[in-house]
Amino acid sequence: MEILTGSVIVVIIVVLILAVLLFGKLRTSLFFTVKTQENVVVERFGKFKKVAKPGLNFKMPLVETTSKPISLRVQQLEVNIESKTKDNVFVTVP
Repeated sequence: MEILTGSVIVVIIVVLILAVLLFGKLRTSLFFTVKTQENVVVERFGKFKKVAKPGLNFKMPLVETTSKPISLRVQQLEVNIESKTKDNVFVTVP
């Protein structure tokens, strides 16, 4: 009976460790997701390894880390430029 109880405890501990490795929000998780219009840099021991594209991605726990998501959205900057023409007229061009 003691052997059965000890093996059950070992199985529970192994299942908990696997759950943390697979689904944990810590740096120890195996899988991570990247949202649409974003990329994430994956580093192995602090050196660049790859760029993770949107979707479900895989990384080695405790060996590889991820950066903050990098936005790929195109941003438009609205600028008005004032210029002087040859006939001494100032023109504002958006």
